[in-house]
Amino acid sequence: MTGSLAVLEHEPTELLGGSVHEFLRALGGPTAFVQRGRHRGPRRVLATLLHGDEPSGMRALWTWLRSGAVPFADTLFIVGNVEAAIAGPGFTYRHLDGEPDLNRCFAPPFTGRWGAVCRSMLDVIADFDPACLIDVHNTTGVGPAFGVTPQHSTEHEALMTGFSEKLIVSGIRLGALMEAANEICPSVTVECGGAIDTYADGVAEQGIELFLNAPDPLAAPDRDLPMELLQHPVRVELQPSHTIGFGDGPGGADVVLVRDVERFNFGVVSADRHLGWLGDSGLGALRAMSVDGRDVIADVLSCDGNGVLRPARKLQLFMVTTKPQAARGDCLFYAIRADHVRW
Repeated sequence: MTGSLAVLEHEPTELLGGSVHEFLRALGGPTAFVQRGRHRGPRRVLATLLHGDEPSGMRALWTWLRSGAVPFADTLFIVGNVEAAIAGPGFTYRHLDGEPDLNRCFAPPFTGRWGAVCRSMLDVIADFDPACLIDVHNTTGVGPAFGVTPQHSTEHEALMTGFSEKLIVSGIRLGALMEAANEICPSVTVECGGAIDTYADGVAEQGIELFLNAPDPLAAPDRDLPMELLQHPVRVELQPSHTIGFGDGPGGADVVLVRDVERFNFGVVSADRHLGWLGDSGLGALRAMSVDGRDVIADVLSCDGNGVLRPARKLQLFMVTTKPQAARGDCLFYAIRADHVRW
């Protein structure tokens, strides 16, 4: 139902078609529906496709529904930015031109069409009274799977079962579904790896199957490895009216990151690592806001007399992207001090 959230009264079995693209075209817009479970147990929510260019969760959901499988307990499914996902060749656009990022609209005042859709989604989730929620994404760049949560607990760790042993705890508020839903129940965002990473679809399928079949998805699992907690990240963003590019040398944009910058995802970079080049604005083309509202860009990055961009200290980077739309509209990357000390 274009223009609002469609809440289906029945499972969309007759809409599945022969491919995930046929299913999305049949849905036509943001949709919610419930699949009844085979047992009484903790209700759960699975959301996906809030960004139209992040297909792994949607492919896994379609595969699950096509298989005829039934979850352990009642499950609410939410499918987000369908229009962006089916535009062009499919799974190409994070959001359509002129429209906001859907996963930045889950906060008051809920203005515009997408604000109303997000408020409807939160109302449906609250009415469903779930025990937990996961929101499945792909990272904006190539890299390993990980989770993000605004709050750390053993329950939040349990929701990462089958997905990843990495969990980022962030107090940054962006208007994301995970932030708003965490006021209702324990919630995490799961990043399954990049959309072009060959393993990402498998991560989504495995994690979603375990989540849907778990008698209690909040129970602490037996882990081979302890959860790696990464805390207090900052977002490195482009300042308004400045430009971003990717290449092998300076020029053409206020900020040019090296062409292969994605290789630094979840790697530790030292202060001598060459990340790119800055133009006449220098570090003024960038900002890095801490949780308490301070711009700490000078503590994160440095620029020498030749305009070469480097880390200001040893950092761990993640969500590094070479997608211009994501870099302009969201961020270039996140950074955590290698000593995990708060900024």
